[in-house]
Amino acid sequence: MMAAFIAAAATGAATIFPRWAPRSALVPVIAGEVLTIYFLFAYKPSKVRNEASSSPVIPR
Repeated sequence: MMAAFIAAAATGAATIFPRWAPRSALVPVIAGEVLTIYFLFAYKPSKVRNEASSSPVIPR
């Protein structure tokens, strides 16, 4: 889902700013990659969500 958003944002930026085509597409790609890395490595879900998602039926 994140990759699709990054691709759409990069394509949109290159379409809206064709004069700066290579660089205007790189800005959303770099921002999206930073956000993806954040979600993969640094994001910690809240405790409330973790406790609510634990199921008594399905053991961890």
